[in-house]
Amino acid sequence: MLVAMLYGSTGGSDLAVLFVLMVISIPIAVALIRNRRYAESNRYSHMEGWVPGNPGVGEFHGLIDAPPSPYRTGGPRVVADERTAFGKRAWIVAGATPPAAPPELIEDPAGEPRLPSMTIPIDLPATECSVDPNGATPEERPQAPAIPEVRVLGRVEVTAWHKEPDRRVVPELACFLALHADRQVPGEEIRAALWPGDLETTEASTKSLHNAVSLLRKSLGAQFVPEASKGSGYRLAPEVRSDWDRFQELVRQAVSSGEEVELLSQALRLVRGAPFEGVAPGSFTWAWTELYVARMEVAVSRAAARLAAACLDASEYDTARWAVLKGLSAAPYDRQLWRSFLTVAAGCGPGELDRAVKHATSVLGEDVHEYDELIEGFRQRR
Repeated sequence: MLVAMLYGSTGGSDLAVLFVLMVISIPIAVALIRNRRYAESNRYSHMEGWVPGNPGVGEFHGLIDAPPSPYRTGGPRVVADERTAFGKRAWIVAGATPPAAPPELIEDPAGEPRLPSMTIPIDLPATECSVDPNGATPEERPQAPAIPEVRVLGRVEVTAWHKEPDRRVVPELACFLALHADRQVPGEEIRAALWPGDLETTEASTKSLHNAVSLLRKSLGAQFVPEASKGSGYRLAPEVRSDWDRFQELVRQAVSSGEEVELLSQALRLVRGAPFEGVAPGSFTWAWTELYVARMEVAVSRAAARLAAACLDASEYDTARWAVLKGLSAAPYDRQLWRSFLTVAAGCGPGELDRAVKHATSVLGEDVHEYDELIEGFRQRR
């Protein structure tokens, strides 16, 4: 009836059409609004920290149309990946910087609501890449080889072998070159030191030297045993040092610095026993003939006596005793160290002095009597 009245009035046809359109469009608009709210809530309600209509609360989640770069750290992380209404892949990320307003739904040509393709602004800190561009993880990346050290203040050791040698001549050659690090050593000198009985068979000893150098290069690492040019000698790389070099350097520093006790203590910690202790018979003969062993024993005993004297002046008897015992481990018959040993024991009390005398007698035998006057003087002070 209402439509008929409108149609019968002036211009009624236009009003009737307008009324019909209004009646039809209202339920369509209501359906679209409901569908939009449902899509927004349903799409993000499962995400941690997402609050529909209020992206600033909690951890922001959003969509980007390209995955985050795997070569940067500290940025957004991928929560899941989905496909939009048109089948285009999108990555749901967490931790991204939220936009000023939540993304608006748009309608595609098929009439279905969807999120537009977008890129959320991301502020990534400039940090060191945690993944190698070539695909290697930190554990798989090649590590710099450890620098070897030759140790002779005690049992002979060479640390950080690239490949453990199976021939005795290899560590001996390493020790010889390390203790002659101030120059290139001619092949003839090495052959005379390592094969002293083969000097007449020059061809055999030359072959033995070449084989030994080749084995050393494989065992230590080619970067630590440079190739010898024609007419020159052999040497190790400058970074390969010995504990003997370090010991001498610390003792020199102790003389000119105000940290004598600390530096001498560091030097004596390098001492593990007598120099070249336990080497096989017939090997390392050059260490004695070139007086390396004698020089090491004297240097260690003097450093130990200096440290013991400094500690006695400060009444630090435990450190003084430790210094003397370190010295005696390298030079067990050094007379000055035994005198220091008895002096330290006398400062610790009568019982300690008696035990020290018994110990000195067990090592020195009859030679202990040269300390009778010193021992008697200590006992008279009780």
